[in-house]
Amino acid sequence: MTNETKNFIEDRVEDVYYDPIIKLLFNLFGSLLPLIITVPIILLTTKWPGFNFFADKGQFCLYSAAFFSPTIYLLYKYKGENTFDKYLLIFILTFLGILFCVVIYTVIRFNDLNTAHETIINTWVLQLISILLFVGSLIVLFYAQSLENKRGLELQGYNYRDSAKSQFEEFANDFRDEQ
Repeated sequence: MTNETKNFIEDRVEDVYYDPIIKLLFNLFGSLLPLIITVPIILLTTKWPGFNFFADKGQFCLYSAAFFSPTIYLLYKYKGENTFDKYLLIFILTFLGILFCVVIYTVIRFNDLNTAHETIINTWVLQLISILLFVGSLIVLFYAQSLENKRGLELQGYNYRDSAKSQFEEFANDFRDEQ
């Protein structure tokens, strides 16, 4: 395999996977910046209240919805294309994820306001679900950004799948020649 081919493959992999990771990290940092700044301030000024302090009001449901929303937009852009059917399940699950965030957040807040009566659902369970939704929203957003980058390359005339196949065949031929 020539150096030019290796560089080409590395550039395409970077375009498709590395770029979404960087975007996701920037989004994550910006979204969690209030939390990142608050932790040291609390540690310096008061006794550590525990992680529950940061998740007890359903904050991770809000973070999850913030990451699910751009995912819906990225997947919606495939509407009308013959590839949309392939991503329809992810689109629906992402939309349901947002609705689930709304329900969980509402129940957590209702439990918080309804202190005179028994809680509807154990708040700890709801907090755990909200954190799992948050992790899921990050994974789905990364996947949608990767799809968007692949789509961008295809619109530029670069067929990712055919190119990978031809690059593999070239690599296999080079390997056989060396043997």
